[in-house]
Amino acid sequence: MQESELLVTTAQVAIGLAGFSGVAGVLGERRGPVGPAVQGALLRAMIEISLLAAAFSLLPIVLSHAHLGAEALWRLSAGINLAAFATQFGFMVRRATRIIRSGGQGFPRPWGVFVFTLAAFVVASLAASALGFSSASLYISALFAQLVFSGASFVRFIAFLTS
Repeated sequence: MQESELLVTTAQVAIGLAGFSGVAGVLGERRGPVGPAVQGALLRAMIEISLLAAAFSLLPIVLSHAHLGAEALWRLSAGINLAAFATQFGFMVRRATRIIRSGGQGFPRPWGVFVFTLAAFVVASLAASALGFSSASLYISALFAQLVFSGASFVRFIAFLTS
């Protein structure tokens, strides 16, 4: 599989983001103007998305040892990633909704638009890949979008800490 180097690099970047998120989380608990619920939600989202991206970067490599055809490998990887991402995103939205309903500080509207747009791109890319449309390229595009999502959450979290 020629995409394996790209997938391993993606996994390494995702693990790096998860690690930086942990460091930022420790710093965030000590200072920052936003409430702990918002900080916790952002931190949890960063770590979850990073770990999902890392795991699903490696999934096609693992599945390649099952001697699946290339098309089946990418379709299966995309379907599993889609289910996991949709579940994780649903939990993330639920946590954010609870924070807002409890009177906590909400997230700025541009951030919400960005998050939902990026999530829609990930879902659409994974769904198309699972259906067999240019599976490898769409799958890898979705992984990169997941990394952008996690990285943007990290930047947003750091912005909260420094404001």
